[in-house]
Amino acid sequence: MFALLCGGFPSSSMPAAPTGCASDLRSPIPNFCVVTPNVMWRGAKPARDGAAWLMQRGVRTIVNLELLHDDRRAFGEARPTSAGRHEAGYFRVADWEPNAVIAPALLDDHVAHFLAVVDKQPKPVYVHCRSGQNRTGVMVAAYRVIVEGLSRDAAIAEMRRYQGIWFKADSAYIRSLSSERREEIRRKAAAWRPKLKRDSRIICEKGKCRVSKG
Repeated sequence: MFALLCGGFPSSSMPAAPTGCASDLRSPIPNFCVVTPNVMWRGAKPARDGAAWLMQRGVRTIVNLELLHDDRRAFGEARPTSAGRHEAGYFRVADWEPNAVIAPALLDDHVAHFLAVVDKQPKPVYVHCRSGQNRTGVMVAAYRVIVEGLSRDAAIAEMRRYQGIWFKADSAYIRSLSSERREEIRRKAAAWRPKLKRDSRIICEKGKCRVSKG
């Protein structure tokens, strides 16, 4: 059960769900999709080739939703084909799939943290968990509903395409986002903005990347 929740395979071994994504930019990253052009991308945890691809495509902010795992090593080992300098901020919003069931109030806080990062940090933002299905699906759906004004039913329909094993719980959480709850999450996001702190910087130049603190 622990392996099921936390994941045990590199992203390159994960099958991509048939998501029907309108724009995947031919990314090597499983479950990659452009959510909102020039604002948000989503997908699985990138391996080294995926990290290089993201930096080459001009990602400006990376949000890792994993509770236990880290992909900074993949970015540090990335070898983009472009020689120019590019930098991206790296943030952690450590979530856990069962929070949608056992700790929805905590998930509200994580959603607020995520929304604050997307609002204040350079774009495009790339958000990922392990597979790019469950935790990523919740955050993207919440963003679509709370920020972009998409209906809950439409956001859930988008989430369904990724075939996450936590879909039932995740969709129930999105359906619970009443207007009052959405407003409370907006207030929490506003409180997060002045205290945002990035975990790392990813700097690529001359075909090599490195990870720097803060």
